[in-house]
Amino acid sequence: MYKRQLKGILWQQGESDCDSVRSVVYSSKLMALVKSFRKDLKIKSLPFLAGTIAPFYEARHPFAKQINEAIEGLPATLRRTAVVDSDGLMDKGDATHFNSESARELGVRYATVFISTFSKK
Repeated sequence: MYKRQLKGILWQQGESDCDSVRSVVYSSKLMALVKSFRKDLKIKSLPFLAGTIAPFYEARHPFAKQINEAIEGLPATLRRTAVVDSDGLMDKGDATHFNSESARELGVRYATVFISTFSKK
């Protein structure tokens, strides 16, 4: 019988925190979130992959840069974390959400980073 096992968490979020208040505390809240997932799920080494906010969104929202800096700094502060880059991906016309092709490419990027970072060698 198939045994279910959580292999990791994929996190693609941050746009709602792109303001002058929430962007300042995003890094500490993101670290707390990862720690909370690991504690609540009782998996100390749970991999956590965070995707950056897309450039098409960052171009229109000045505080998105701070969010991306927090995401990009995560692996330096928490073990078993990694960053998935959204550069080059396109929106679906709303300057917020990925189009279908880009969403599929993002999935490939998540898989590639997960395998290269967390697979046993």
